[in-house]
Amino acid sequence: MGKMATSLAHEIRNPLGSMELFCSLLEQDLKEQPQLLNTAQQIHKGIKTVNHIITNCLQFARGIIIKKSRVDDVSEYLQSIIDVLRQKIDTTGVTVTVEFLGEGELSIDEYQVKQVIVNLLANAVDAVSERASNSEVEFAKTVRIVSDLTNTEYWMLSVVDSGVGINDEQRENMFDPFYSTKPDGTGLGLAIAGSIISAHNGEIKIANNAGLGCTVVVKLPRK
Repeated sequence: MGKMATSLAHEIRNPLGSMELFCSLLEQDLKEQPQLLNTAQQIHKGIKTVNHIITNCLQFARGIIIKKSRVDDVSEYLQSIIDVLRQKIDTTGVTVTVEFLGEGELSIDEYQVKQVIVNLLANAVDAVSERASNSEVEFAKTVRIVSDLTNTEYWMLSVVDSGVGINDEQRENMFDPFYSTKPDGTGLGLAIAGSIISAHNGEIKIANNAGLGCTVVVKLPRK
């Protein structure tokens, strides 16, 4: 599967690169024609989505290889992750807070764990936004991140949202490749996240809250 994915990626990305280049040139030519420019931008967005799917397929097919490094400041590390999604968070009006229990350093693959947390945080914000758009009742649009370093062996990271929650089918299939409940989802985000956590000899679990919303808990060895 890895060899096939690599070959397909090469064959698809060559014409895809040309398409993206010509689309960028087209956008420049259509700056004075808003309606046509919007069409070109939608095409460009589709090209980027295909490229993103290819990247995810490659990562999933090749398997996860982790390269650990030391994270001395977990607060700074989590803030850098929130900053990646700052525009999305501000646009949706969701309040994201971080709570720290204990302190100390971690030994993780910074880039890949960041990828996991970005995915979980983005999903949490989407879940809250979905509930807000379908509910006539006012509620607190919140996502709470809890970093627990009180255990010297493990880092427990929880992402708690006030969104729509999950049903039994979603809970059973959410880490399967190509399973997605989003119209524009690739279904590979959580599959890769699960693989990254497994490669760290960690665990990832999800459950509905007592009220609405759900909580995802990631457990990673600290050493």
